[in-house]
Amino acid sequence: MRRVVIAIAVLVLLMVGVALYGQKWARRSDGLQIQLSTNRERYEHGEPVEITFKLYNDTDKRLTYKSATGSLYDVWITTTTGKEVWRYTKANPSTIRNREIKIDPGKTEVIRIVWPQTDTKGTRQSPGWYVVYARFMMDHSDKILNTRIRIEEEQISRSSVIYVPYKAGQINPNSDVGKDITIEGTLFKGSQGLYVDVKRIRVSR
Repeated sequence: MRRVVIAIAVLVLLMVGVALYGQKWARRSDGLQIQLSTNRERYEHGEPVEITFKLYNDTDKRLTYKSATGSLYDVWITTTTGKEVWRYTKANPSTIRNREIKIDPGKTEVIRIVWPQTDTKGTRQSPGWYVVYARFMMDHSDKILNTRIRIEEEQISRSSVIYVPYKAGQINPNSDVGKDITIEGTLFKGSQGLYVDVKRIRVSR
C-alpha cells in the first residue's frame, strides 16, 4: 500500500511539473513558503517570459505583510555571468508602493510577472541563458530563489527576405545573381527587413 501511495505522489509531482518549469520552494521561519517558477525553460527570441512567484501560508493563522516605502517582493533577471539586465521594481516603480498582503491559513498568494525580454530601458536582449531571481522583501533570512531560462536563436525560414551588404569583389551584382552563396555573420532586424553584419561571403563560381 505504501508503494502505491508513493507512486501516486510521484505521478502528481510529474503532472504539476508539466505546467511550470523550475519550481523552487523555500520555507521561512514564520511558516511562509515561497515558490518561483516559469511556464517553461526555453523561449523564442522576443517572446514574453511568464514568471510565477507564490506565497503559501503553511500555518494556522493569518499572515499579514505591509510595506509603506518599498515593494514586498522583487523579481530580476541576470545573465549567467551575474550582470543584471532587468528588475521588476525598476521597470514598474508606480505599482510597488504601499502594498499589503494578507494570506489566510492554507492559502496561497499568486504573483505573476512578465519579463518582455528587454532591459529596464526597453532594449531587446540577445539570445542565450538567463537567470531569474525572486525574493520576498520581508524575508530577513535572505532566501533568494532562482531558476534558469534560455532565449533561443531566431529561426529564419528560407522564404525570409535578407538584405546583404557587400564590398567590391565579394559579390558581383551583374554576374552572381542566381548563384549559391554562403554568408558568415550576424543576423539582425531592421526597419525594412532582415540584415546581415557580414564577416565573409563565398560565391559558388
